[in-house]
Amino acid sequence: MNNRFVVTLLTLLPLSLFAHPGHEALEDQGLIHYLTSPLHLSSLLLAIIVAGVIYWRIKLREKPQQNSK
Repeated sequence: MNNRFVVTLLTLLPLSLFAHPGHEALEDQGLIHYLTSPLHLSSLLLAIIVAGVIYWRIKLREKPQQNSK
């Protein structure tokens, strides 16, 4: 992927952090907001699933190589 494209995407990332109410600078909800908001919980669940699938696929690729040694 083009490095300029990646850098552009990364610079736009902070703009999405204030996506819904509850992300105001003076709000002091902290971790409670992230653990009780369905928007954050669904994103967290999706990230955990994706990480699990990636980990599982990497382990499946390594397993046949270990048996051939």
